[in-house]
Amino acid sequence: MTTKRKVLLYSTLSIGSTASVVAATISCGPTSVESENFDSSKGNPEREKNKVLNNILNPVKKVEKGSGTLNKLASAHTFRRNINSEYKASGLPFDLSYSYGGNQLPLADATTGRLVTIENKGEALIKEEVKATPTGNEEKRYVLRPAVWKYRLELADAIVVTKKDGTKVTFDSDEVDALKEQPNEQGFFESPYVVLTSQNAKSINSKAFEEALKDAKQVDFRMRKNVTWSNYKGEATTHKLTANDFYVGYLRTYSYSTAFRRANGGSKEMDERSRQLVAGDNSWASDKQTYGNEYLMGLYGVDSKLVRDKGKFVTKEGDNEFVSFYQKGTENVRWDLMIKNLTDSYEWVPAPSEYIEKGYGDNANGLKTVNTTADLNAIHLEISKAKDIAKLTGYYWYGTTFENTLYLGKYVGQKFDPTLKAESVILNKNYWDKTFVNDPTRLQVIQQIYEQKPVDGKQFNQTLFNLYKSGDTSLLPYSQLEPAVQDTIKKEAKLFGLTYSQEKNTSSFTLRGMWSLSPDAAVGGREQKPASLNTTAAKLLFGQADLTKLAKGEVDNVFDTSAAGTGRTFRQLLSAAVNWSHYANEISTGVQQKPWNWGFATDAKIGGSNQETTAHKTLRSALDELNKYFVTGLDGNKITLGKYGTDLNLKISEDAALNAGANDKIKSAAFAELKAEMKKLLDKFFTDNPTLPKTIQFDVPARYVNTDDKYYNTTVLVLDQVFKQLDPRIDAKFIKVANGDELRDKWLNGRVAFKLMGWGYDYDGLGSGLDGMSWQPLMLPLLSKINSAHDKFKAFPEMVKTAKELDEFLKEEGNKPTIPFADWHTLQPKDLEELAEHLGSYTYDKTKGFEEIKDKTKLGLDGGSLSAKFWINFQTKHTNEELLKLVNEIGNMYGVSFAASNSVQAELFRPTVSNPNYVYPVAYDNHFSFGDVTVVQPKK
Repeated sequence: MTTKRKVLLYSTLSIGSTASVVAATISCGPTSVESENFDSSKGNPEREKNKVLNNILNPVKKVEKGSGTLNKLASAHTFRRNINSEYKASGLPFDLSYSYGGNQLPLADATTGRLVTIENKGEALIKEEVKATPTGNEEKRYVLRPAVWKYRLELADAIVVTKKDGTKVTFDSDEVDALKEQPNEQGFFESPYVVLTSQNAKSINSKAFEEALKDAKQVDFRMRKNVTWSNYKGEATTHKLTANDFYVGYLRTYSYSTAFRRANGGSKEMDERSRQLVAGDNSWASDKQTYGNEYLMGLYGVDSKLVRDKGKFVTKEGDNEFVSFYQKGTENVRWDLMIKNLTDSYEWVPAPSEYIEKGYGDNANGLKTVNTTADLNAIHLEISKAKDIAKLTGYYWYGTTFENTLYLGKYVGQKFDPTLKAESVILNKNYWDKTFVNDPTRLQVIQQIYEQKPVDGKQFNQTLFNLYKSGDTSLLPYSQLEPAVQDTIKKEAKLFGLTYSQEKNTSSFTLRGMWSLSPDAAVGGREQKPASLNTTAAKLLFGQADLTKLAKGEVDNVFDTSAAGTGRTFRQLLSAAVNWSHYANEISTGVQQKPWNWGFATDAKIGGSNQETTAHKTLRSALDELNKYFVTGLDGNKITLGKYGTDLNLKISEDAALNAGANDKIKSAAFAELKAEMKKLLDKFFTDNPTLPKTIQFDVPARYVNTDDKYYNTTVLVLDQVFKQLDPRIDAKFIKVANGDELRDKWLNGRVAFKLMGWGYDYDGLGSGLDGMSWQPLMLPLLSKINSAHDKFKAFPEMVKTAKELDEFLKEEGNKPTIPFADWHTLQPKDLEELAEHLGSYTYDKTKGFEEIKDKTKLGLDGGSLSAKFWINFQTKHTNEELLKLVNEIGNMYGVSFAASNSVQAELFRPTVSNPNYVYPVAYDNHFSFGDVTVVQPKK
């Protein structure tokens, strides 16, 4: 990944499905798709312009008015995106200091500040060359001009590096003067996104800075002086930025952990009362929350304990304040990764410590909430009892609305406008960088416009196209538009801003939901009504027919069924019965797709021992090998599927679909064989469970509130034409959700066959993706089960080897868990959810549950630290070929879950649309920021 880790703030909106504002892709910026053919043999016509860096940083564009109003929003310095969902207030709207994980909320992100940020500049210019061949036209694309990025000093005005010999070097510049990647002999660039460098040895973008970090034992960030916090009115407050703001911000994140919060001045009663202040988020301050990212600093070699030590973290020299990080012991430190982490993880969002220290007042009148039924007097009476860190951080009251949040980013949060149905931010006139504030090309207003109620997707996209033409929205989801509309855009490509993007995901796990092997307990005990599966499905998938116990996470030996029994075989039969190539292309329009069902970042390095010499260096290059499906019998062996053998190659299903009827194209080539196997499985299951209802009913809940029509219709086709026809006893339904409350109810309140997933890579390597599987879908407890019963997993030889290696790793000094590896798989789901957090500081007893270790000399590593350490070493010990086999086995173990992201483009470049009256920079591996968008100025 970049450094986007376990995702705490999961989005209710599929950002990429409405407009490519933030996604795990390269958005290469507007470039004309010219009607005349480009001739690459003549070289890059932009070659001479590119020799002047400013031409790349600030590309010249002209205003495009279309029928007269295409530039309406841009001329008003407004950027607007429309979302096909109902607005529902949820969580803390603009405060991100309490959270952790990578940037994912564009509006709120625009209101925050960081020590260091990544600044994106310019737009890539890409041309298409078409050559006629005997088999048809051959298309190739060339990067004439790249977009660029650099590190920018923001709330820190300098970085001081202390080397191991004690010498200090100060870097107080972020200037740049060159491209790190140079064009080839013809003048073309390999990448549409290039990093900027500097010859200035004092710049944080220089080689000198890179080298200094390699020899650093301490890195200090000097606070920029006279940075003012603003209120929601855009007025300057009396509060200035201090280093203590970062300390309090980090403690707010750390207080997300229930155990820490309640041990440091909070309580269960305060949690419950404060929950009434938080809009629509019944998981706020709940009972079993854990902060899951502390392990990252250990992975980078940084001492995380010293971040919580104010005397070490907040330092002073003369009239300068610093935020300081330290090497952990003698470990090698990846300061480069740590600094990248600082740019995009919510741990490092500061909180206004002086404002919080003043408090909300002496009575309930100072409390803020959008919940009209909240009993403010009762809330005040309880949370006023907060002490220590709970009081210091204002955890129970700060940031609950836009009004009691302060801002020091480029923009200021605003109240939701119910008339326009607009969520907005406005330019912060008190932002420290006055050159930004006074820049006539900067956006003044950024809006997200919601629907009263979600409407038909086809209708919404047509309305969106009309709004786009009239200049009333800034982006279009090109891949979701009807072919006729796409053709209209192609005919006037330059006018509409038809763009090329290079879809290249090196940093994010693409699945946001998976089949569950261990059903989550209902959050806060609020079980879903009605349940999203019936007793029969619950028994088949998890071995527990009692839905009340299921909602409580009370299932004994759940992996016996889900990973080694009927649940595994059932998921695999469903997965193998679908022609995923057809599915991948049906959920998209106009761009050839390949299926990608296993979730790992397709373009991250595999990173095995032979990475430099092997043919497959990324998962993308091995899609054909990875897209193989198999089914495991209850005896642990692969089932032979007639003439297709034990492994179903996707190409066979693609070929079979060519001559199939419309509704049969979605079925795999081995559908008949799989149907027979499903009948065998279910006949035996119902013989063994004669009293259960004869229908296996389960819901497939939408992952986002703005469900795309193509995705919805194709998924329903699979449920009706594949699952139902595979066996009439299967009754699966796709369930749309209208708002965040419904989404949370379907995913978090128990009794559901699926589990939320969210992960960003900690480094560029498959090991980080495997680490993402460790605790959310519980792959490490699964490996515990595999290690205890090899005979049940004969079809998974690489997973068996991995389980053995993990067992040996956990026997090594320094890695020994406080709860034996052999016991992990025996825990009930309610305890498996807490295992990662409790591993280093608790023991476990089946009757007593988790028991805290009082003797601090007997503590060990937490689960996140253990898994990160294991996988980074595991990756480099194995060849890429071995790692590819492991990925395929893991995918077949869990089965294919439905997602709009179950595909990747057959070609890296894809067409997108953004209004040509903006300069819309890229955000490849780095976080997109509205602060980087500018408007095209009319020529004077």
